[in-house]
Amino acid sequence: MQSYNNDFISQEEFTKKLDIKKLSKGLVTKADLEVSDLIKEKLRDLYPKISWGFLSEEDDNKRNKPIKNEWVWIIDPLDGTSDFVNRTGEFAMHLALYFKKEIIIGIVLIPSEEKLWIYFEGIGTWCEDRNAQKLTNFKKEFMSFNEITILISKSHSHPQLQSLIKSLNPKKILGMGSVGYKVSSILKGYGDFYISFSLPNSSCPK
Repeated sequence: MQSYNNDFISQEEFTKKLDIKKLSKGLVTKADLEVSDLIKEKLRDLYPKISWGFLSEEDDNKRNKPIKNEWVWIIDPLDGTSDFVNRTGEFAMHLALYFKKEIIIGIVLIPSEEKLWIYFEGIGTWCEDRNAQKLTNFKKEFMSFNEITILISKSHSHPQLQSLIKSLNPKKILGMGSVGYKVSSILKGYGDFYISFSLPNSSCPK
């Protein structure tokens, strides 16, 4: 994040440092790979007696292979890679832990806001700042569709999606970056509804 937040580094220099590769699943940067490896390394160091399984978006060599571990960490080290590359701030890190196929912990980190959203089974969901201070959750009552703000992807659109949104007639439409950034924005009260529209062979989630 030092290079990301450094205003003295030009966009061209920043992009060069990332060693960006265009794959079928989308953009992959040096940061994606390094963050994925760092998370796995730290978890192994902190809990050496636990046989962790890992399912990371960056582990192409492990795709479609069964994971036999009971405890498995699911990692998306950099959701919203395009926004990270373009330094919009609208990217996130996703991390989840499941035990025997039941989600125990879910984490969404928004680095640009220094906010950490946490779900813990049996406790609920909350947000913390970098000082581990819990922040107030925003709760809103459901409104009619013509009073809501709909969040959509900035990079994935389609005439069918536009037609659907037009039929809902929302008060406002906001395009945002990563899924984690959009979901946390809803929890903060900046939006009410998120629509994800997936096409075959697209990186957009269903």
